[in-house]
Amino acid sequence: MWSGASPNLSIDDTKLANLNTFSAVLLGIFTIAALILNFLLILAILCSYSLRNTVFYYHILHLAALNLLNACVSNVIKMTYVWSGEWVLGQFMCTFDAFLGELLMIQTLYMLTLLSVDRAIAMMSIY
Repeated sequence: MWSGASPNLSIDDTKLANLNTFSAVLLGIFTIAALILNFLLILAILCSYSLRNTVFYYHILHLAALNLLNACVSNVIKMTYVWSGEWVLGQFMCTFDAFLGELLMIQTLYMLTLLSVDRAIAMMSIY
């Protein structure tokens, strides 16, 4: 049963610094992986004639480009924030990062919806 006393939730500075460093390194690893893998996917689609000439792979290409933009810009901004532990980039970059994050999320959802509709139409045309 809850006694009404609040627990002590303080974290000392060294643990917080280690957590920030670990989070920034982990975000950096994911960012580098996203850069490499999305670039390879874009390269594979653009180099293959059979992949380049289908609507489905145009949608996949667009999703890969969105993810590449997210990894190049938004993740690097977030990594700066996580590494330093405070926002050091100013009000404009804060607004820009929020706008870009929302824009990329909406575009990704739009492309996933478009992919689903495209696949549904493709399946209906078979039968």
